[in-house]
Amino acid sequence: SLSTLIFCIWNFAATKGGTRKLPNAPQVSIGFSMRTFSNLDIYNRTKDPVCLFPAGWTRRNIPRGDFPPIQHVYERFQCTFMEKNRSICGADPLCRDVYETAKPRDPFHLDLFVKDQYIHVGQRASLNGLNTSLSSTDAAIDTAIHAFTQVYMYNFGYNFALQIRPPWFFGANRNLKSTGTHRDAKTVVLDATGMPALTFEPGEDIEFNVPHALQLAHGPRNSVPDPASRLERLGKFAGNHERLPAWVFETGAMLHVLANCYSDDYDIRETAGASVGDRSHSTWDLGASSEKPVCLMQLHLVASEAVDLGLELKEPENVKRFERTFVRVVGKQGTSFFRAYDFNAIMLYLTSALVLLALPKRFITFFALNCLGQLSKIYRKVVRQDFGVRYACARAVLQSVSQLASFNELADCRGPDGTYFAGISKKHLRRCLQDVVRNRSDELDEKEVAVLAEFAYSQVLLAQQRQDRQRKRENSFFFDLGDLGAFDIDESIAKREEAKTNILDIDAFCQATASEIIGLDTLARLFDADRKIWLGERLFTPHDISRKVHSEPGKVSKNAADATCSCMGFASSMLGVAPRRASSS
Repeated sequence: SLSTLIFCIWNFAATKGGTRKLPNAPQVSIGFSMRTFSNLDIYNRTKDPVCLFPAGWTRRNIPRGDFPPIQHVYERFQCTFMEKNRSICGADPLCRDVYETAKPRDPFHLDLFVKDQYIHVGQRASLNGLNTSLSSTDAAIDTAIHAFTQVYMYNFGYNFALQIRPPWFFGANRNLKSTGTHRDAKTVVLDATGMPALTFEPGEDIEFNVPHALQLAHGPRNSVPDPASRLERLGKFAGNHERLPAWVFETGAMLHVLANCYSDDYDIRETAGASVGDRSHSTWDLGASSEKPVCLMQLHLVASEAVDLGLELKEPENVKRFERTFVRVVGKQGTSFFRAYDFNAIMLYLTSALVLLALPKRFITFFALNCLGQLSKIYRKVVRQDFGVRYACARAVLQSVSQLASFNELADCRGPDGTYFAGISKKHLRRCLQDVVRNRSDELDEKEVAVLAEFAYSQVLLAQQRQDRQRKRENSFFFDLGDLGAFDIDESIAKREEAKTNILDIDAFCQATASEIIGLDTLARLFDADRKIWLGERLFTPHDISRKVHSEPGKVSKNAADATCSCMGFASSMLGVAPRRASSS
């Protein structure tokens, strides 16, 4: 039980017992940073590896079954550029403005276009720069890559608000933030493995470029490009903090961004730390508190394909299809919480601890009562005693009779009523006790034995007096404080106490040596036919006991009384007791 108690105390402190989780529902928003335009001013597409394509159209063959009935593909790859004034383009078809490269659907959805592709099919298709007509087995793919979008900078933000009002707990929850934004919290951006990568202090803008966002995103990269339009010249470049992966220009990507805010490092370890399998790493000691929460932001690559398809022109022998590839970022709502102290949580933990503390005792009891063979049978008789009021009463009567024989052997003086050999003196008790402890003279000398006898004698008399008071408390104010003592306000009883005897009689002897369950006092009350009986006792008292106790006196025959006397004489003869009664002097 002590070890279980220590475990409960440790667990209460280690698991933040007595606290309640208050959901804060952080919502992420996305936009573009103003730093994007300064990056565009210094961007040079001629030095970007993505834009190092041969000029003009090239022809290649594709397998018959990949894109039937097409067997030959004419391809042209070109890199677009951003107009200097960022709003109006001239006659150059490769010029793009801001509105042609990005589309914010709402504060929580942002599309960034990375490639526009036109697919031409039909013998009447007209293509700039292609001097030949297309046959029925030919297709032309004109691709414009927006490589300059790699310098775009995302600007992330979020706001949180408690969904439940913090409970009152002596002001301990006073400093808990009920609402806030990324400017009120420390932001930690996690990488693809779930470990901290970037840290932004309260008030700082959360900004990083598009390639960096793809590198931080957690999720599988399993895109399978269309074989008819594969950008083979880009190779298998996996990307870095400055350049997008090659597959993104072909198939696009969809990212989900969410933030989870916490007010205690314990919850950070139990969520983010548990997800990477390392709760104890010092990296998670981020200093989260009620005044300065810490929010973990993570990007998830939920799809490695984000493409819009459309039909731009459909005429006889002239079909023009449009395909736009983009990177879509969606801000999601987190599932985090702040911790607050709560009375109900403390009571729930205490209740659970009480149940847990009882388990060792229950287990040991079950083991002792069922798994030790014959010893278990003995233990069961001690723990699970069969009890019946009828048999207990009969047993108490016989015990009192047997105690009478012992009392008669010990009696050495007059009783309180003046009868000879009806009491045990203190001196005689001391002599008998000396015989009992004869072999313990090294522990108890004669004086100590006298003290022990004096104590035992006075306690037996005190118990008898207490029983007398309880029997008479109907007409007085009686208070029994156990080992502290008892007192009676009734002055008449106090006067009677002054005249009480100091002799241990048969009544006190039987009370001290009788059964603890049913003593002589209890037995006398139960069989007192003149006692007032309450309804509950009347209903649950065994019927045969109630019938015998409350039967009319005339129904008890003389033969029954004679039989009782004979039985008592038989019991005396069996015990070998010769009554030593003398008349009063």
